[in-house]
Amino acid sequence: MKTMGIMTKGSLHFLIYLLLSMDFCMGVDEASSIQLNDELNDDVLGLIVFKSDIKDPSPYLQSWNEDDNSPCSWRFIKCNPNNGRVSEISLDGLGLSGKIGKGLQKLEYFVMIKLESLKKGGFHREDRF
Repeated sequence: MKTMGIMTKGSLHFLIYLLLSMDFCMGVDEASSIQLNDELNDDVLGLIVFKSDIKDPSPYLQSWNEDDNSPCSWRFIKCNPNNGRVSEISLDGLGLSGKIGKGLQKLEYFVMIKLESLKKGGFHREDRF
């Protein structure tokens, strides 16, 4: 067997095999991580859809970014510390208006939303919410 420096041709093949195996295993771990982030992204997606139906003239909701993995750092959002999912939205007193659409249905652990009282130009509920 011809040697290549310290490594033999056989050990080089084994090293390549080992590296490819590690890459495959890391890909599986990354896929698991992506699946977990997709769960969190349901909250992000739901809130971004909700935000798209809101008139926000003072851009209070500008921290709500669809590229974030989690909305837990967003203003006016409270997350459950046990599962990291959105549990409360507090928009009371912000002078927002618009419709409460179907975006909130994506929030699986959502418990409460605080809004201003309904008034002309305020919030209204979308049919079949």
